[in-house]
Parts: sequence; structure tokens; C-alpha cells
Amino acid sequence: MTSTQVTAAADSPFTPAEGFVLTHFLVAAGQARSREFYRARFGVDVLTERDPVILKVANSWLILNAGCGPTEDILAF
Repeated sequence: MTSTQVTAAADSPFTPAEGFVLTHFLVAAGQARSREFYRARFGVDVLTERDPVILKVANSWLILNAGCGPTEDILAF
């Protein structure tokens, strides 16, 4: 088995100063409204405004993707 080391650019906003990063993917019907909620309540740093919205809080990323309708496998239930 081989190992691959990923090296990110040191000046990238996605590179943590130390440690590791947790990433959470959330589906948001209103990206702008959700982005402003997290910015106002938690003081997150907004890295991208839309499609997807990427928010930084501590050593975590919140990625807000646009919502869509249910998939066919869910409709079967």
C-alpha cells in the first residue's frame, strides 16, 4: 500500500495554521440567508459567497450547497 502526502499552498485560505480541519457539508435552500446567519451569529469568515458558500470557523469549514428536490430513491418510500 502506498501513501500520498497532500501539500497545500501556505498562503491558501484553506490551509490551517496548525492541526487538522473538519469539514461539514450542509444543504441550504437560501445560501445568502444561511451565510448571513452564520456570519452574524458566529462571526465566521466567508471564503466564498456562493455556489458553494464556504465558511471558516476555528479549524472547521462549513460548506453550504444549494438544495434541490428529493432523489428518486427517497421518493420510493
